[in-house]
Amino acid sequence: MAQSRPGKPVKKPHSLADHAAGIQRLLGILGYSHLRARVVRGAILVESGPADDPQAHLKLRPHSGENWRADVPTHTGRWQPLPYIGPRGNMIAWINQDFPWLFSADPSAG
Repeated sequence: MAQSRPGKPVKKPHSLADHAAGIQRLLGILGYSHLRARVVRGAILVESGPADDPQAHLKLRPHSGENWRADVPTHTGRWQPLPYIGPRGNMIAWINQDFPWLFSADPSAG
């Protein structure tokens, strides 16, 4: 029978809202103040523009453990996965480095 150690708090898993807030902070640190992150149907959508007509830039979905998968919108309105799976912060940093146009004001300009 597993017992917790006395004095050691049990770590509560992060909710998608917690992860969205973390992504929002990372985007702000990287200078993307025009972007926001919000939870939509089990994923985190990174978007810009007015709330009633948002422009999707990226969708992050939990994959396994601490790993996430990123999808980008295509011109047909479908989502295409990027070829990388990793921790949330690493995903944002990798996209910022290799696909910075995804975070631009107009992601279709890439």
